[in-house]
Amino acid sequence: MVRNGSRVPTISWCCLKLHKYAPMVLGAVLTVFILASAAGAAEHGRAGRPLCIVLASASSQTEQLQQILTSRYPASAVVSTASMCPDGTQLALSVGPAALRDMTQSAARYPAISLFVTREEYRKIVATHADISAIYAEVNPGVQLQLVKQLYQRPVRVAVMLSEETDDLRGLFTSAAALAGLTLQIIRAPPASDPGRAVATAGNFDALVLIPDPSVLSAVSFRTILEATYRRGEGVIGFSAGQVGAGTLAAPFASLSDILAQLDEMVSVYRTTGELPAPTYPRYWSVAINESVAHSLDLVVTEAARQMGSRPNGANEASPGLPSRASSDAPRSP
Repeated sequence: MVRNGSRVPTISWCCLKLHKYAPMVLGAVLTVFILASAAGAAEHGRAGRPLCIVLASASSQTEQLQQILTSRYPASAVVSTASMCPDGTQLALSVGPAALRDMTQSAARYPAISLFVTREEYRKIVATHADISAIYAEVNPGVQLQLVKQLYQRPVRVAVMLSEETDDLRGLFTSAAALAGLTLQIIRAPPASDPGRAVATAGNFDALVLIPDPSVLSAVSFRTILEATYRRGEGVIGFSAGQVGAGTLAAPFASLSDILAQLDEMVSVYRTTGELPAPTYPRYWSVAINESVAHSLDLVVTEAARQMGSRPNGANEASPGLPSRASSDAPRSP
């Protein structure tokens, strides 16, 4: 999905490539961030508290990410397991689920910030480790409901499928739906069920919101859900730009530059106060919209919908979920 003629990689792709969801192409675009990150290397390098970057899996993508992070934090050590972090390490950055799992199992314990993991992955892996924070891969689900409101421009019925593992999000969705003036329908996903069939038999709704729930979503179930909703004329709001390229109506997403900007802020807070910020959804984000799908649903996409987002560096001060100025970041189709 391309918007405003720009193409950049997204953080959602990085997470999905590192784990089990459908991948997005990262490739050569990462070199742009390597050059951009180098410009701020001197500023980041002045900090006195050393960082340790844990990359548990080796690939061309993680090697490029390593270059980006080390150019941003030039005094950092880069290791494959937390036990290899040097003495004096004050803060660790774990990249992906495997590195996060290694952090929790290592005898060497450091305060850490995890990247490229979903909220559900973080909850399963971290459990009670209070000294590990995270920037989740997906944007706050409440933003997805605000996106529904902007796209449909009328009160509609929106559905979300929750499993036993994600049922704790019920309250968040209920509040967000009320705030957006939407009618919420919860589709319960029984264990070992066919999500596509559950959606097809769930009754009438106008839009379906997807969240990263491994007990519900797989490459196969994603396709069956798209087919079921397409036949019924229902839009699907995903959680990554790659899903928009694959056929969903739209999705909010955090780009790599968005996550790095927020990471800088969290590292700065820790270095200044000694307090590790709490795990959080991305603060900065944009939206991707599939104009062809919108047309098939008889939706007129407004500029307000296209320009939803929250940008770093004071680019806008909009509250999450509210329209903001257009972003220069745009997703790549897979």
